[in-house]
Amino acid sequence: VCFYWKPQGRAAEDAEENTAVTRKVAAALIPRGYMIDYAPGPRGTMFRACVNRETLRGTVEGLVKAIEVTCRELIG
Repeated sequence: VCFYWKPQGRAAEDAEENTAVTRKVAAALIPRGYMIDYAPGPRGTMFRACVNRETLRGTVEGLVKAIEVTCRELIG
């Protein structure tokens, strides 16, 4: 699953801005126990999370919550 952090419902128009946010947040999530990385996308680097049929809904919800909290802490 690949996605951008879109606090206003839209990814930034500036690809470099999206890339900076994604890389900064991904780096902060790894020490918190989340194995997330990023991939190139049409509007800069985007988050990439791999899941499978064994992935629990709570795990995905926890990741989304961690991204929201981390983005607020680092970006505002």
